[in-house]
Amino acid sequence: MGPSYLYSPTEKYIRYIGYIVSMTEWVFFLKIIYNWKSEIDITRNLNKVFAYKFIAATNVWVFLNMGQAILMSIPAINLYTHGTHITVAHAMGTTIGINSMIILASCFTFLANEKSLELQNSKRLNFSFWLLQTSLLIFWITLNWAGFKKGIWQVNSNQGASLA
Repeated sequence: MGPSYLYSPTEKYIRYIGYIVSMTEWVFFLKIIYNWKSEIDITRNLNKVFAYKFIAATNVWVFLNMGQAILMSIPAINLYTHGTHITVAHAMGTTIGINSMIILASCFTFLANEKSLELQNSKRLNFSFWLLQTSLLIFWITLNWAGFKKGIWQVNSNQGASLA
């Protein structure tokens, strides 16, 4: 049995429009890659502004989650990812990775004053930033790995059931 969207009770044109819309993400994904070099130069100049570190982290999380969304929208891959932890990893990566980084960047921007700028260069704050990024990445990778294993199990168990 193929992917569930092939058997959904909707008209074919609705499924095709949905697929085309999901494939437009490629345009945005390629634009991120195209603009990445110029953003690296900006990052070097604004590295002392701690709020910008969170904006740069947001860009990385957008890249990771958009890449994952594009892969998940490919029907052959969706067969393995649908209803697994991969979907959860995408949702959590988007919610925590993107939204939280934007909120933290906003906090550092709005609460910035001369004294806080001195604190932003502290080793403890930099360590906390990198600990947060590393922890979220490990969380995201772990969810994807669990989803990958479950997706393979689901497909293999469905094939065995259809042969019986």
